[in-house]
Amino acid sequence: MAEGLPQIRFSISHCDALVGVAASSTFDVGLDVESVDSPMSHAVKDSFLTYPERQRLAGLGAMHSARGAIRIWTLKEAFSKLLGSGFASEFQQMDFCIFPEPKLACEPSFSATHAHFESLYIDAQDSLCLATLAVGSQSRFGGGEIQFLNLIEQEREHSSRVGPAPSVAASLREM
Repeated sequence: MAEGLPQIRFSISHCDALVGVAASSTFDVGLDVESVDSPMSHAVKDSFLTYPERQRLAGLGAMHSARGAIRIWTLKEAFSKLLGSGFASEFQQMDFCIFPEPKLACEPSFSATHAHFESLYIDAQDSLCLATLAVGSQSRFGGGEIQFLNLIEQEREHSSRVGPAPSVAASLREM
C-alpha cells in the first residue's frame, strides 16, 4: 500500500455484453455480471449448485429455475470475490437461498463474513445481464449507491450518434 493514498478495494467482472467494476474505499466488494440469455448445462449446475439449491430451484417453472440458477451463480461468484478467493472457492460449500432476499443459508466457515447482496438486471447491447454486488464490512452496512456506466453507446440502427450513454443507478437498501 502506498503511503498517503487511500486503500481502494475493487472487483471486476464481464460477460459478452457488459463489463463491470465495483470500487470502494470503505467496504470490501465482489462483483459478478452474467448474461441471462445463455442456457446453463446440467453438468455446470451440478458442479456448483448444492443439493438443497437444486431442490429449491426444482420447485420453480423452467424459466424461473434457469434465471434462479444464474442468480445463485452470480451470488456465489460475487461472494467468492468478496472473500478474495475467486474460483479457488468451494462453491459446493456455499448454499444460497434467493427468496425472499438473497442470503447464505448455511456454512459456518463463512458466518464471520458480513455480506450484503444487491442484484440488478441491465439491458446491455440487446442482451439481458444480471449484475450482483456483494458488499462486506466488519460493521453494519449503512447504504450507498450502485452505478453502472455505459462509457460509449453503440451505434444504433437509425442513428449516427456515438457518445456517452446514460448510466444506471440503484440505491442500496439499509441492512
